[in-house]
Amino acid sequence: MDPIFRLATINDLAELSVLNKQLREAERTDNEMSDEEITKRMESFITGQVYKVYVLENPEKEIIGYCVLDITREPNYMRQLFVKSQYRNHGYGKLLLKK
Repeated sequence: MDPIFRLATINDLAELSVLNKQLREAERTDNEMSDEEITKRMESFITGQVYKVYVLENPEKEIIGYCVLDITREPNYMRQLFVKSQYRNHGYGKLLLKK
């Protein structure tokens, strides 16, 4: 069954915050942020007017990846794209890019 692509909701906040932390660790970012700061940032992405957050979930409703788009730019600017490590090399990143 194909994964589901949808707009993130505030109900996804906890899971997306964990994924964003994994993204930051993978990128070895030098911009330190606490878990609380990451959660607040992700909440602003989900609820604000500048960004849209999209998730890719498997049939079991587990989020396997996400992307954050800045919708104030034309064309839209992809600020973040992340796929869980166990789902990489299966075309999910390409699917997020195409969507």
